[in-house]
Amino acid sequence: VALTFADTPLVRLRHAAPVGHGFGVPSPEEVLDAWERSRTILAKNEIGNAATKNDGFPLAGLPSLFSAIATAPTAPSTLLSDISAHLVRLLRS
Repeated sequence: VALTFADTPLVRLRHAAPVGHGFGVPSPEEVLDAWERSRTILAKNEIGNAATKNDGFPLAGLPSLFSAIATAPTAPSTLLSDISAHLVRLLRS
């Protein structure tokens, strides 16, 4: 799965956009398109097939793929929303 993932359009897109060096970054549409093409490639692998799940994540299937690889549940973090809510409570009090 790691070798397959390393050669997906999503990873190739990232390697083509050296952020921080004055070059552009991919648009959200380019990232989503690259991820959809990557999901098609990963679907051919028994474990990589987990990437085809629509799990509600912005890059649908990514947490499911990581969970399948880790053989443990992986959920998106709520850290930023938790901090945001905490700051709003502090400002209101």
